[in-house]
Amino acid sequence: MFEPESLKSILTWEQQRQMLDEMKEVASSTNQASGGLLEMKKTVAAFYVFQCYLLEFGTKFNAEQAVAWLSKASSDDDSHEDQDYFSQAWLWRISRALGIQTDISTDTLESLLNLSVIRGHRTCLQDMLELMAINSGPERQRWWNSFQQFRNILQSQMGAVGMGYFFSNYMTRPWNTTSLNITTELDESIRIRLGSDYDSCVKSSVSSGQESSTQKGRDKDRTAFDRIYVNQRGHGLLHYAAAAGATNALRHMITKYECDVNIPNQHVDESPLVCACEGGKVDCALVLLENGADPNGYRFGQEGPLHWLCSFLPNEMETIASRLVRAGADIELRSGGMRHDVRGIRADWEHIFEIRTTPLGRAVLMNNINAVKVLLKLGANPLTKHASKHRGEWEGMKDFSKMIDVSSPFELAAVLTLPDILAEFIKHIDSPSGIPRLKLLDEWSMLDLAHAKKVTEFDPVSLQSRLVRCGINYKRNMRATLVLLHARDLPVRGSSGDELQKERSRVLCKEVSLGNLDVVEALLELGYSSNGTQDFRPLEKAVETNHEEMFKLLVRYRVDMTVTLMTPTGGISMLHVCALRPQHSRPGRAIADALIAAGVPIESADPRSRPPLAMAIMNQNFDVAQALLENGANVDAIYPLPSTTVDGTETKAVSVLVEVLSQHTMRTLASLKFLFGKREGGPSQRPAFHIDPTNKFSILHLLAGSPQFTQIAQITPKILNLCIETFAEPELINYRHPLLGTALYYAATCGHKTMVELLLQHGADETHNSGPDVDGSVQTLLRSRESWAPLWAAILRFDDELKKGTYFPPEGPPGAWLNSNLIQNSEKTLGLLSGRSNDALSKQAVDQLQKRKKSLETESYAWQKERVRKRREFKAREDEAPINLGILSDDGGKDDEVKIREICEGPEQEWKTGGLEWLLKSLTLSH
Repeated sequence: MFEPESLKSILTWEQQRQMLDEMKEVASSTNQASGGLLEMKKTVAAFYVFQCYLLEFGTKFNAEQAVAWLSKASSDDDSHEDQDYFSQAWLWRISRALGIQTDISTDTLESLLNLSVIRGHRTCLQDMLELMAINSGPERQRWWNSFQQFRNILQSQMGAVGMGYFFSNYMTRPWNTTSLNITTELDESIRIRLGSDYDSCVKSSVSSGQESSTQKGRDKDRTAFDRIYVNQRGHGLLHYAAAAGATNALRHMITKYECDVNIPNQHVDESPLVCACEGGKVDCALVLLENGADPNGYRFGQEGPLHWLCSFLPNEMETIASRLVRAGADIELRSGGMRHDVRGIRADWEHIFEIRTTPLGRAVLMNNINAVKVLLKLGANPLTKHASKHRGEWEGMKDFSKMIDVSSPFELAAVLTLPDILAEFIKHIDSPSGIPRLKLLDEWSMLDLAHAKKVTEFDPVSLQSRLVRCGINYKRNMRATLVLLHARDLPVRGSSGDELQKERSRVLCKEVSLGNLDVVEALLELGYSSNGTQDFRPLEKAVETNHEEMFKLLVRYRVDMTVTLMTPTGGISMLHVCALRPQHSRPGRAIADALIAAGVPIESADPRSRPPLAMAIMNQNFDVAQALLENGANVDAIYPLPSTTVDGTETKAVSVLVEVLSQHTMRTLASLKFLFGKREGGPSQRPAFHIDPTNKFSILHLLAGSPQFTQIAQITPKILNLCIETFAEPELINYRHPLLGTALYYAATCGHKTMVELLLQHGADETHNSGPDVDGSVQTLLRSRESWAPLWAAILRFDDELKKGTYFPPEGPPGAWLNSNLIQNSEKTLGLLSGRSNDALSKQAVDQLQKRKKSLETESYAWQKERVRKRREFKAREDEAPINLGILSDDGGKDDEVKIREICEGPEQEWKTGGLEWLLKSLTLSH
């Protein structure tokens, strides 16, 4: 399952873009399924591309592209993935909400909406009514007819949820052809199905039909009639008749046959009364109530009858709801929380049927204000967070809770942005005076609830959720909801000014970071400060995500772009934030340009902070770095860089080039290419050769003495080669540090084989002129000037390493250090330099060192050989020695030896019978 909203914060923008391109390729393929990296159908891939453009995954929001790909996703009538069904159900609704025209014909649109209604997408019924409202004449009548016809199919045959319980294709024989309207045909089918049990299922007299068909506290024993199932989901004949609205057939079967009117189906424990209410069949529901049906449904069912009040027409709701309540229906009854994957309602993409709530809460989830008004009139509590369990769940059981936690109807209406229902709740709560006395949910608490998914399974404030639920009103509903909650909270607000501003700023920052442009605009209109507070700066989040439209919105509300933030390493500006933006943010330099134009300093005002340019290069935000360079940023600026050492934290003054080279990764390579002008936007001049002018320390010396080395993908050699090529002039290659000598001499001193090799390839001086400046030094009395060549530096290095290993061997087997990278690099460095020298004395020194190493290797081999010999001798003695059983006890007595042998031989096997003993012997399994 592709979840762009969660992946956005995990994958880099480039990775997102690559995924988007891959899905586009699949969706545009001439084959139905792709054989590339993504194995999916074309229409599924197109749906995912639609989500990318809608939710800004690897691309900026683009309404036209989103609708175009959604249209493509809805084009295959023969594909039956969930994404196909979603796209077909949402196409008209979302395109209209986003203001994008589609070339879909009326006939095709009608077909898509009809199919979608059958599949359980109730919002398509709203679409039909909207299409009826915007048309006139025959077209208006056409949509009204479709609405009535397919609403009836949904509720009568598809269980009101898009599952074909009573659709003829999914019903078993003979019920898929038996008419409920012809009593004689129905009875004959029942007679054939029951066979010899038929007579036992026929009631003896009419009076028995007036008796209650259930007993409280337990289920009635099932008859053969009760065990008749019309489909594979385990619905019986009473469920079928109730859902279909076959009132006469239902009354006839209850009167004539021994049956349980409360019998649950085998799928989700729905009683016939629940099926009647799902189907919106008033007469059938009344018949069942008259015959003793439990007004709360089956005790383990997922919903009670009142949870399906929205299935009735507005003029029927009060009649059936009042009758249910008079019969004992609990108006605060809980709904179940069966998992989406178990219940299997494919249209329920936001898992609303998993939400435990009261009938009033379900009416909110179904966005049915008529059902809400009826339930409020009957006493439903919009604020309750506790619902009643079914009486059958707790009656007769001690210390068993009668209540269960549920989602409050008021909170549901708020997070689902249903302002009409919310206004009805507020009016009901504040009546009769209309004066607010009770503190309710405020606007920022609502947004917190929504994003935390505390009352719903998904975030209902996300753009996709609001578009599908609210359609063309997705912005209006959000704004109206926030205004309602804000206005209602004003008279009872208890928070102090500073505390309130802090909470408001926190919530505004959250919405900015989520990219909810219309939500942010609505909050700003309510008086939220665009500048936020010291702890929460909305501008920081807009810059961090590089959201240009959000940035422009905040600027329009007079945000201060020069504001600074305090961090543990010093104060930073918004340009620092821009330079530090994470890799999953959008690319682009427009915000950086706007900040620079607004007068935000190019360099750090606080000397403790790294410059914005250094941050941009280190974080690979090269577009921001380019903007800074074009406006005069100093690529050689020196700044403090804290680093952790064995002695604690140490701060060094470095340039960005030095910090880049402190790690050897692929990112290092990319940053160096930018710094050296080998990619677009880099500086016009390379960084300074001397990274520490005071100490005359060059970049090549830094590399020569660097302990960094990464073998993966040969990254280090690539980094070294790139740097040497950038500073390849002979005077730079052979630059002589007064104490360290040239880079070649220093690399030889450090045993840096790769650096020695590359410098030699670039013509580095190998003579004594490359050594340190010893003129006037007393060292010339001890060593001749010619011995200060790189070769002798390598000789001394190798000699030192051999001595250290000999006198201070590291942990591990003796001689193992001879194979370490340190020794091997020193030896290879020596080989590179000695092969190019004619110095007889140095050759003699090299031979002597090689002999010493050979001698050490011989000693190591002899030690290992002796160790192996001793181990083999010990093993041989161990194998030959008899086991002394006496060692297992203190005295080693004879009695203990006997006991131990009994244990080894095992107890007498009394369980073996004669026949089994013979069988085991024949199988050679017994001794």
